[in-house]
Amino acid sequence: MNLFKFADIRRGKDSSDRVGQFMLGSYIILFLLFLVLPLGSLISKSLENKDGEFIGLANYSLYLQEPALFQSLYNSLFVAITSTIIVVVLAFLFAYAITRTCMPFKGFFKLVALIPLLSPSILAAIALVYWFGNQGVLKEVLLGKSIYGPIGIIMASVYWTFPHALIILTTSLSLSDSRLYEAAEVLKTSKLRAFFTITIPGARYGIISTAFVIFT
Repeated sequence: MNLFKFADIRRGKDSSDRVGQFMLGSYIILFLLFLVLPLGSLISKSLENKDGEFIGLANYSLYLQEPALFQSLYNSLFVAITSTIIVVVLAFLFAYAITRTCMPFKGFFKLVALIPLLSPSILAAIALVYWFGNQGVLKEVLLGKSIYGPIGIIMASVYWTFPHALIILTTSLSLSDSRLYEAAEVLKTSKLRAFFTITIPGARYGIISTAFVIFT
């Protein structure tokens, strides 16, 4: 009887192993077809000139000598770093107000902050142009600067990434150990000191994760 049970278990294990091997093989084939082969084709073309002759890394060398490359790199880093700083600060303050204060209508404010996740991208673009464009109602707020440039990109980036940062930071602050706050209260620690010694260190992983999400 035990031998039959062992044989049944063995057959079931072999069957599941074959299914797993088939799925793994399918993923590898799809990976090769839709990622490796197209990238290989692009790389091979980059090693040729416009006549199809092999020229090695000459195209890459020429590209790295372009002044516009470093300017575009600077612009990208400037926009990414600025957006990250703004979003992390605003989202942390918003998440702190939701999780650590007694302000009313917390659910309503959180719902409003998450609206960008549900709205179409074209709606935000139209709204920004309507408010801050050349004929915008609030264009004076930009102090003569144009929204059609780094400022507009940063504003749009902040709008789109703020909800994601808020979700991460709200979760991080919600998981903080409340016993630390109770101990701080018993020791008559000031609110400001508790914020910098308990809240910030407790949410550091959430802050770091948020910064990576926004920057990338």
